[in-house]
Amino acid sequence: MERGQLSGQSGQLSGRGHGAAIAAMRGMLPPPGLIEIRHLESQGRRFPVHLSRNEHGSVAGRVIFSDDDAPILDGPDVESVLKVIEDHLQWFLLAREPAARRSA
Repeated sequence: MERGQLSGQSGQLSGRGHGAAIAAMRGMLPPPGLIEIRHLESQGRRFPVHLSRNEHGSVAGRVIFSDDDAPILDGPDVESVLKVIEDHLQWFLLAREPAARRSA
């Protein structure tokens, strides 16, 4: 007899509690001090911005372009950091384009 997921409330609860453990094993836990994650869009792409509180109360915004490319900008509060990143996101992307593509 084949067995699938339980129906009803039992089926909805059966997978809970394992996500954090799986994330920890795969190195997917948020960095310490993370207070919020926002997403900004530019050139048809969407980028996560990890916002964390610095030791002296300011805010750091880390733009995730790739696993090994995540510039950090600091500011007095979340909205200020997001505004600077949003205003300059297209320039961050342009700086990361290969030179051959920029001149085409």
